[in-house]
Amino acid sequence: MTLQFDDLRQKADKRLDFAAYSPRRLVLIHTAVSLGASLVIGLLNLLFSQMIANTGGLGGLATRSMLQTAQTVLELAVTLALPFWNIGLIRASLCWARGELAEPPTLLGGFRRFRSVLGVKLLTGAIFLGLGMAISYLGTMLFLFTPFAGGLLKALDPIMQDADTLNPELLLSDEVMAQLSSAVVPLMIFAGILFAAIAIPVWYRVRFADFVVMDGSRSAVSLIESFRITKNRALEVFKIDLHFWWFYLLQLLTVTLCYGDSILAALGVTLPISEELSYVLFYAVGIATQGLLLWWYQARVSVTYALAYESLTADVACSQTAQ
Repeated sequence: MTLQFDDLRQKADKRLDFAAYSPRRLVLIHTAVSLGASLVIGLLNLLFSQMIANTGGLGGLATRSMLQTAQTVLELAVTLALPFWNIGLIRASLCWARGELAEPPTLLGGFRRFRSVLGVKLLTGAIFLGLGMAISYLGTMLFLFTPFAGGLLKALDPIMQDADTLNPELLLSDEVMAQLSSAVVPLMIFAGILFAAIAIPVWYRVRFADFVVMDGSRSAVSLIESFRITKNRALEVFKIDLHFWWFYLLQLLTVTLCYGDSILAALGVTLPISEELSYVLFYAVGIATQGLLLWWYQARVSVTYALAYESLTADVACSQTAQ
């Protein structure tokens, strides 16, 4: 059965209307923890940066080292924990889609299945890392046979001819580096297009691995199952993404708002407030608007994808039964 967005959306609204525990309240808890952690880390980074800047001289070397270590450890801890926290919302969306109870403890599902979730993330990362390396090599080889490689070959020609006697300082000079940087842009564009053409279809094939692992499967099985249920169906999932273009665009805008001070500075716009206050205001407003967006729409979006996963899984089960 083809995935119909309107049907999925209507089912999602019904499931959310009859949920025993308020989906928006659960999303609010999830969002508050996620964005709250990001906000705290942002403010701590600002505080640490100021403390490091005010600790000068050799006497403050140990203090600066300690502050930089604490800053790195905090950022790393949040970066590692958030994927397990975020996948808990997938478990909640599956509960909503099935008419089951989803409560705040449901959000801890990613931590409860720590090994399986970690395995999925590592295997998925390995797949795309391998793809990236293979595509980089293949893209470079193909690029060298195109007319666009002329600038790069011209910039490399003097280096290759005098490779044995070339002065390393000359190789690292600003002029040579500028020529190489300019010449390599077409290669990066070519490799990016090639990567998108190959990696995006693969990403859609593993799109539901997180749903499968939160459904009780092991990591490797989750990837295989995701490949199986999305066989010849990736385009249908892509169409669901297109229907939610506005949601993803608003998410991008709210995230961009967090960096409004840097954007204004790049445009040459100066605000009549200090840089620190400007950073805090833009970051806080960006976090607040993103939280409002997620509180209002995240549950509907998540349940729609959960229902799509349920439909794909049921179709595969039916086809196997028919065989």
